[in-house]
Amino acid sequence: MKRASLFLICPDCCIENPIQQHFKGESYFLTALGSVFNLSDENYLETITEFIKLHNIEEIIIVNDCSCRFIQSVICNEKGFQTKAEEILKIIHLSGVLEITSESHAYKKAYKLAELNIQHQAHAIKEIDALNNKIQKNEIRLKGLIYERASDSFFEVAV
Repeated sequence: MKRASLFLICPDCCIENPIQQHFKGESYFLTALGSVFNLSDENYLETITEFIKLHNIEEIIIVNDCSCRFIQSVICNEKGFQTKAEEILKIIHLSGVLEITSESHAYKKAYKLAELNIQHQAHAIKEIDALNNKIQKNEIRLKGLIYERASDSFFEVAV
């Protein structure tokens, strides 16, 4: 049986093809704008956990793209699209403002916000008992990746 991975991505970034080219096995995708997932809805969580069980998901991989329009709108302090994802990214940005503003280049600021968002999403996943139990038992691996479009590369982020 092939290894099955669930990738949590932003649908606007269109990174499904690069993921499938770089990673072997069965790839499934769960999307949310800016890769900001609402994991507090019980029905949504039940659907996700059933999906993970049904497809024998071995790893959950949170992926952010530095050129994501939602991340960029927050970094560039633009009006953006006024989505819930941007609201949450702004909160994450404020919580890591010292780390982000210490970077001099806009790309590095976007990378740092993407990293903080991945860590925020990973923390939310670990708060879900059913998933955290599987992570603790090494039945599911939780990973974070940042996609760099210019080099078509993925960089692992600590979760």
